Amino acid sequence: MSHQIDSKDASDLIEVRASDGKGLGVFAKCDIPQGTRVISEPPLLEVSLEDRDANKILVAFKQLPLPQQEQYLALHAYAAEGFKRGIEAEVGQLWEEIPELDRKVLSIWAPNAFINVFLLAARINHSCLPNLQYGWHPELKHQTFHAVCDIPAGTELTVSYIGPINGNKMQRQEELKDWGFTCSCVVCEDTPEGKEKEKKFDQLFHLETELVLETHIATEGSFKRALSVAQKMAAIQKSEGILHRELRIAYHDAGRLCMVLGNRKMACLWAKKELEVAQYCFGEDHPACKELAMVVDLLQEAMESNEPVNECIVKWCIITHRNEILEDSCKLM
Repeated sequence: MSHQIDSKDASDLIEVRASDGKGLGVFAKCDIPQGTRVISEPPLLEVSLEDRDANKILVAFKQLPLPQQEQYLALHAYAAEGFKRGIEAEVGQLWEEIPELDRKVLSIWAPNAFINVFLLAARINHSCLPNLQYGWHPELKHQTFHAVCDIPAGTELTVSYIGPINGNKMQRQEELKDWGFTCSCVVCEDTPEGKEKEKKFDQLFHLETELVLETHIATEGSFKRALSVAQKMAAIQKSEGILHRELRIAYHDAGRLCMVLGNRKMACLWAKKELEVAQYCFGEDHPACKELAMVVDLLQEAMESNEPVNECIVKWCIITHRNEILEDSCKLM
């Protein structure tokens, strides 16, 4: 049985071909508008998060039909030294003593797993300024990849392999050692443009640190300062083309801080911006987007009221990707 790409995507608009210095990559065959669900596919190799280890990855591989095993084994393999040492501790063998096929299976898992391994997605290369955002769609049970900007024909499609990308170049390159390459994207390249972009990334790193510190102080003055920082981060991200998850977080921070400060109207405006980003990153049919759309509706109703806000709004304010210090303040709204 062959591994099929879900029909609810635009995979007919893309192609896999050679990428200069990167092996294979995924490219746009025609212009792709922002918000397009470019790829939606089920896992090729899936292992439960709860009890994942090397042996379970190997068992899952051996349970695949032969055609899917062949597809998996054709993917890029790389095992960083830290990964090898972790596997040795799990299986009780030196890396060199593990059977060759098992080493290859594990070495393919390491650089290709977006939680699990997906056949087409495994061909997508990294950029610190990606044009795709990926996320798990729990209703489709697929990993989806959406265009976060308009992508011209011939452009390579990219994602960020690492977590928050507000760190400086040295931090990002250190994290990328797990994939065995040195990034040379438009942010990391040694050009005047690259150096200017890196200054903005470094500024975002320091602003994020400032935002966390001001939020932890947890006074009205510190919340106002944190709001100013979140707004500044959003402005920089928007101007630099950082249009994925990081922009959504900045909008979310600004919105919940407005709620803490009692400005429901501005909170609603920021929530609408957050919803816009979430929808083009994950699709309007994603459960998180549906929940956020409901929060926006509730915020609109609450703008002209002095009554306590709906519990869904409180929950939205408490959710944070940075810290939990606002929880007590939000409960008082």
